[in-house]
Amino acid sequence: MSSDESTLGSDDAELLARRLREAREFVNLSQQFVAEQTGIPRSAISEIERGGRRVESLELKRLAELYR
Repeated sequence: MSSDESTLGSDDAELLARRLREAREFVNLSQQFVAEQTGIPRSAISEIERGGRRVESLELKRLAELYR
C-alpha cells in the first residue's frame, strides 16, 4: 500500500465528517452530550463534523460506541 492509499482523501474525509454528523443527529444527541460522554471537547466534535479537523482513531471508536 502506498502512502497515498493509507490516508483519507479529501472526498473521504468530507464523507466521514458528514456521516458522523448525520449519525449524531439520527440518535438525537447534542454535541455537548457527545463531548461529555466521550471526553472529546465539544469544539473538536464541531470541527470534525465540519471537516476542519481529522478524527483520531480512538475518537472514532468512542463515537462509534456511543452512536451504536
